[in-house]
Amino acid sequence: MRDLRKSDGRLHRAARAVRRLVALNLTKDEVVDLFEQVKARRRPENEEDVEVPVPHDREERLTEAQSLIRRLISLGFAECEIAALSGLAAATITRTLDPHAGHSIGSGTFTKIYHAVEQAAAERLNALLPRLRIHVLETCCDKGLPVNPASSDALESGVRRALHAALLGVETHAPLAPGVTGVLVEIGGPADGVLVVIAPRGQSARHETRLQQLRALEHETGHLHASFRSEREELENALGLDRDRVSPTDGRIA
Repeated sequence: MRDLRKSDGRLHRAARAVRRLVALNLTKDEVVDLFEQVKARRRPENEEDVEVPVPHDREERLTEAQSLIRRLISLGFAECEIAALSGLAAATITRTLDPHAGHSIGSGTFTKIYHAVEQAAAERLNALLPRLRIHVLETCCDKGLPVNPASSDALESGVRRALHAALLGVETHAPLAPGVTGVLVEIGGPADGVLVVIAPRGQSARHETRLQQLRALEHETGHLHASFRSEREELENALGLDRDRVSPTDGRIA
């Protein structure tokens, strides 16, 4: 039988994808491991789509779909690859991006594009983020929540999931971990000085969920301020510096 993979371009696209992974300095074992992860996470064809924030307005849905496609393009995916990943015709992707086509898309098409971003783009980021050190400094959680290796692993996974969503521009309403509403995270090493406060908002659009989010953000930023103020004062005392010296002034962003 004739090998259809040679005529439909799958081997060519696969080879190009492997070259990109090699360009990221991934070893053969890492590429194979990544392949197994992607294979294990592929959604079954009959799996029901859930919790996809499909805009009800037709123009808003089209604008959001264009943004999702451009996000994949910025990560190095070609239009034909995006079509293959989302299970759509290449012409559909082209028409969606064309501002003069007067094209509209249904909720089913939007859902497929959304999942393509969630899966394909997340896998590309996964090639880099696992190497990134993430250290949870403090949490906002339910009273009496046990802290053990299992809960710590679940929390780190939740933090990486939240970072994925932010970098990809997709919404996530999943909690960081059971009972955890917010975290203060150090990314990289202490010398990098990169700290992030994460407090995902619940799926409900009610004021109560926003209020819970604001409380978690305020809690974590309070710990951030107190922690660095204490360390700064200790260092100033050790160096014999005057605490009343002029501090950096606040900047205002228009």
